[in-house]
Amino acid sequence: RRERAQASAAGAWSQGQEYGRWEARVRIPEGDPSYHAVALLWPDDPAAAGPQIDFMEVSDPGRGTTGAFVHPGAGAAPAGAEVEVDGTAWHTWAVEWTPTSVT
Repeated sequence: RRERAQASAAGAWSQGQEYGRWEARVRIPEGDPSYHAVALLWPDDPAAAGPQIDFMEVSDPGRGTTGAFVHPGAGAAPAGAEVEVDGTAWHTWAVEWTPTSVT
């Protein structure tokens, strides 16, 4: 299965890669509460129900919490956690995906 990296305000690579390390330097200004910032690895073929890795996800309008989630696909429950952080300041978010783990 191949994945490609995407960010809601940046772009995507056109050809996927299954394993590797991705980093994003991000800050999210306070603003519209419906704006949901996310940096993620998305399957090349979403219809195949492959994994999705959200390595920076901010839905808090005050930008005070950021989450990271792994959606395994095939109806399995996602796993994840949130941290308190000032999302309006610059931070570098990273994910490393190997055949045995997502860190």
